[in-house]
Amino acid sequence: MPDGTVPAQGVGIGSSSRVNNLDEFVENLKKSNVKFRNEIVTGQGGKQVLIEDPSRNLIELFQPADKS
Repeated sequence: MPDGTVPAQGVGIGSSSRVNNLDEFVENLKKSNVKFRNEIVTGQGGKQVLIEDPSRNLIELFQPADKS
């Protein structure tokens, strides 16, 4: 991860949520001081970003690629 964190055994994504507009969703979360593990990553399948809940569990926010 950009912050230097490396994967550890037994640590993974706690949940994943699909969102319609990831950029807008992330901007709103930043205003609420949500902790992000990375910036938005864009690939062939869409966009994703990881956030931490208060217990430091990872939550993936995902926006699928537009199929049009």
